[in-house]
Amino acid sequence: KGAWEGSVVRYCTGYEWNFVIDNTAPEVSVSGDSFVWVSGKESDVVIAGKVSDDCTGIKKIVWFTTQKNVTSEEEEIVAETTNVAEVQNGAYTITIGTAPTADTNYYIYAVDEACNIAETHVEYHVDTKGPEVTVELEKTTKWWQRVFFNKEEITVILTADDADGSG
Repeated sequence: KGAWEGSVVRYCTGYEWNFVIDNTAPEVSVSGDSFVWVSGKESDVVIAGKVSDDCTGIKKIVWFTTQKNVTSEEEEIVAETTNVAEVQNGAYTITIGTAPTADTNYYIYAVDEACNIAETHVEYHVDTKGPEVTVELEKTTKWWQRVFFNKEEITVILTADDADGSG
C-alpha cells in the first residue's frame, strides 16, 4: 500500500522514464448528513463533499443509484461519462435534475489518476405523509357546537404522530 516514486535512466536510448506506483485509494466524504429526508417535491438534489488524493491526484467523481463493486465493476466506474461531478479545490458538487419520488441511494465514487477508487453514499428517504395532530380539551361542555369552560385555566393536550415518517 502507498505510493512509490522513482525514475529509471536508460543509457542505451538516452531517454529518462519517470514513474509513480500508486496503490492507495483517494479519500471521499459527503458534507452534511448521509441520511436525508425529502418530501419528493424538491426541484433538485444537490450533494456536496470533499475529495483528496495525496499521490497522483483526482481524475474524477462519478455517481450511480446502484452500488458498484469497486473490484469487479472498476471498468464501468472509470468509464462513466454521464454522471460526473464537478471537482474544484478538493470539493465536489453533484446536481441531480429531479428529486427522488421514492427512497433512493446515491453512490459516489472518487477515481484517482492511477484508477484507485473510493466510495461513499447518501440515502434519500421520501416522506409524503404529513404528521397527524390530535387536540384534546380538558373538561369541556358542548352546547350547540360551541365549547364553554367553567374555569379560568384550561388544559389543551396536543399530540403529534409521524409514524414511519421524517419526524
